Amino acid sequence: MAEVSVELISRIVKEVLKSLNLNANSNFNKKKITAIFTGGKIDYQKSIDQLKKLDNKLKPDWQLIFSESAEEILDCQKIAAELGAEIVDGKAALANIKDRDLVIVPILTMNSAAKLASHILDTDAIYYTFKSLILGIPVIAAKNAADLSGEGWQKFGLNKISGTLLSDNQKHLAKLQSYGIKVVDALDIIETAQKIFDDESYSNETVHEKFETENEKLSRPTAQNTVFLDKKVITYREINPLAENIDIVQVREDAVITPYARDIAENKGMIICS
Repeated sequence: MAEVSVELISRIVKEVLKSLNLNANSNFNKKKITAIFTGGKIDYQKSIDQLKKLDNKLKPDWQLIFSESAEEILDCQKIAAELGAEIVDGKAALANIKDRDLVIVPILTMNSAAKLASHILDTDAIYYTFKSLILGIPVIAAKNAADLSGEGWQKFGLNKISGTLLSDNQKHLAKLQSYGIKVVDALDIIETAQKIFDDESYSNETVHEKFETENEKLSRPTAQNTVFLDKKVITYREINPLAENIDIVQVREDAVITPYARDIAENKGMIICS
């Protein structure tokens, strides 16, 4: 029988402890992502494939919420099994919402987009999404099923939409963007999530805002009926003087917009978006 030296035992113990420490850190650093499914199926597979790739890449702690309509048309158990995720009730999920790092709406429906834009929070899924925004949790929404100008609707032969209807639909999506939701194509879910996590790391290392002063302000036209306001805080003082023919007010991604400024913009028929 081979001798087991004290040195060998010590080395084994160190390796085991090192492994346990690595696993603990790995679990600690896991991103906590909530995926909210509403009842849409346009480009459904693109979104699911993106979630699978994101799962392989980050191995996040998933939490899945399904609306009632989503439960009717989607195979919830299959999706959960593919992601190794837990399906939770929307109300129950609110208990730990502050712990989540990211919310993804893989299939944003036209109905959900309109309700969010109008603050109609009549389902657990929509309320969870809205509260995430209030808490400053990043939200990504795949627009394919919600965008009437997209290819998904055209494939169904629904390409004779009136200008007014299409305009209102686009305003809803623009409004969601102005709230801070990353409204993207389904194929851009992974890239957008990675940018959010990368920016989060970058912001912890770099604080460039100390070089800015409150007096620094730049207003410049970027396109017809569009104006860009390069200021950290947007109040009624910035919105009120704008010409009535301005349709879109673009602001910095990190801009804080006061409620009164939003009210004035809405009364003028303007959309504020980052």
